[in-house]
Amino acid sequence: MASSAPHPEISSTLPSPPFVPLKGIPNFRDLGGYPISSSPYLSVRRNYIFRCAEPTKASPEAISRIQSLGVTHIYDLRSKPEIQKFQSGTGVTDWPGVERVYVPVFQDDTFDPISMAVKHADYLSGGDDASIHFMCPSTRRN
Repeated sequence: MASSAPHPEISSTLPSPPFVPLKGIPNFRDLGGYPISSSPYLSVRRNYIFRCAEPTKASPEAISRIQSLGVTHIYDLRSKPEIQKFQSGTGVTDWPGVERVYVPVFQDDTFDPISMAVKHADYLSGGDDASIHFMCPSTRRN
């Protein structure tokens, strides 16, 4: 089976690894380099968008490194109960020059273990709209 060669201007590999080691912030990584599905010759720009796990335990050095990467906004997808459960350290709102935008994926009352189990079971049930019901509790089937 023949394979097509990558376009010369586009690297065919992701950064190896795409992770940026930051003390106190697990799983911080560059999301750049992934191909765009609508064009085989384009990819997400590197060093433009990053993601991480729970950020509230960031060390001062980690915050400085994030600022040096040019990060100006953090889109916090956690629910209020999830933030309260893990809140410690410097807190995400204390980073000079970095604005926190709160856009929770789950409603406040849906972070408890039972609600999460129900969402997960609904998601695993399949169907065309199962992922919508998983992410949007208000649309969940009864």
